[in-house]
Amino acid sequence: MTDPRALVDRWIDAFNRRDWATYGECFTEDVTYLTPGRSEPLAGRAAHVEQDQRNAGGGRLRATLVIVGDDGRHVVVEGTFETETRISKWVTVLELRENRIAAERLYFDRFRG
Repeated sequence: MTDPRALVDRWIDAFNRRDWATYGECFTEDVTYLTPGRSEPLAGRAAHVEQDQRNAGGGRLRATLVIVGDDGRHVVVEGTFETETRISKWVTVLELRENRIAAERLYFDRFRG
């Protein structure tokens, strides 16, 4: 089994480099993605990557806390999404399967100047 922390580092690094192929490889094909304001999870790797590509802009993710659950299948990540002028804090709960992210529940605040 891949080290969950190494997977988180790879996932964030791929996002920050806009390496969407590597970013997509971090997810299972049937990943579900639930964010505030969405009543049903977004389903599927392609839909998840497409949404993040569309919303990435010039922002960069930074993890400030990574906690791996006792089962090794759940990871909580806290961090920031930073642009040149704004910072947003976020927390996501990841469920891992087959060394990939199978589900993500993201919580975030709105940008602050």
